[in-house]
Amino acid sequence: TVDAEGRESPSVATMAALNSALQSGIRTPLDEALLVRRPAELAEWEKLDELPFDFERRRVAVLARHGARRLLLVKGAPEEIVRLCSRYEVGAGGAPRALDEAARARAERDLEALGAQGLRVIGVAHRELDRDRATRRDEDGVTLDVFTAFADPPKPGAGQALAALGASGVAVKILTGDAPAVTRHLCEQIGLELRGVLTGAQMDRMDELALAAKVDETTLVCRV
Repeated sequence: TVDAEGRESPSVATMAALNSALQSGIRTPLDEALLVRRPAELAEWEKLDELPFDFERRRVAVLARHGARRLLLVKGAPEEIVRLCSRYEVGAGGAPRALDEAARARAERDLEALGAQGLRVIGVAHRELDRDRATRRDEDGVTLDVFTAFADPPKPGAGQALAALGASGVAVKILTGDAPAVTRHLCEQIGLELRGVLTGAQMDRMDELALAAKVDETTLVCRV
């Protein structure tokens, strides 16, 4: 777990665990990993409201109360979380700093480096609220806390299975919600030859004819 300057930040990971513990959707393996070392202070927080995960926003937000403090905790795809943030925090309780162009570029480089190692990354951000309900507008202008990275290696035998498919004349394409860098690393591990990469954002800008032409020369479709 690292902050926006790439420094280890295990204490702030409690915010990610709190979001995973209180959200009502299906817990993913990443949620379970965050809760392996369940911080004792989670029991002191009361859930007030939730903005559930959806595949357009690619994040989930939970509003929780601890005494008089109300905290909106937002967790999701790291590039989406960075886009929402106007500030970032260094370490636990550090004074927030403006997330300017230089800080955004540094965060993007850190994300790319983590992805190149095959690590799946989640971004976590927060903001203080003065009420017991939250709206999607409250997600804008949050403060970036941490990036939490997870190792998710391929299953044993995946490479051999793909080789057998190839020998039988079956072409394999991957459609995933993961980032391109993470999926490229996976393909290297399992020996899948890459012919091209498309992202959901790129596909949104294509018409049907352009997409049909591109798909034939594409192995990976990421962030969909």
